Amino acid sequence: MHPKTQEAIWYGASAKHTGNISISGVLLGVVGMTGLVAISLVAPNALKLLQAIPTRNRRRSDKKSIDQTLDKLIQQQHIHKVRKNGASFYMLTKKGAAQLAKLRLSMGALTIPKKWDEKWRIVTYDISEKRRSKRILLLRALYEAGFYHLQDSVWVYPYPCRELSVLLKFHFALGKEVLYIEAAEIELEPKLLKHFGLQRN
Repeated sequence: MHPKTQEAIWYGASAKHTGNISISGVLLGVVGMTGLVAISLVAPNALKLLQAIPTRNRRRSDKKSIDQTLDKLIQQQHIHKVRKNGASFYMLTKKGAAQLAKLRLSMGALTIPKKWDEKWRIVTYDISEKRRSKRILLLRALYEAGFYHLQDSVWVYPYPCRELSVLLKFHFALGKEVLYIEAAEIELEPKLLKHFGLQRN
């Protein structure tokens, strides 16, 4: 995969949907990649990315449009400004992090094959109460992606989604707290088959 295409995926555009990428999506991704980014670096990084990938917003991808979009993201409470060691930074809010995760999922992080391979994909987690906000964001992302909540910390999906699991762990900085499992059989399967509209051969 070309480096710029991979970069686009992490910033909020998928390889199949880069033509629909928005300036706000790119800006959320730029801020979300590091969690705390110097204000002076946001516009140059966003411009560089928008120029490197196909986008319907090419004509509007200028410094003025980026500044206007940043102001809008602040008004929407998706990002906010912070001061640290005398310097100014942008930081994602919880609302912004949830929006970025939703954007990535809706732009092709998951694909549904024509034929089910009769395997189950399980995402399970063990996240402490101290990181409850991270757990809530993860659950929201899994729900938005179409996973089935089988038990307290167990979510199930019938199609390949390892890349999504890695993306979510990276985005929410969860690491080993989240596990991805593939299984040929699972208890309560009839309930899952009915939910996803599937059947075994």
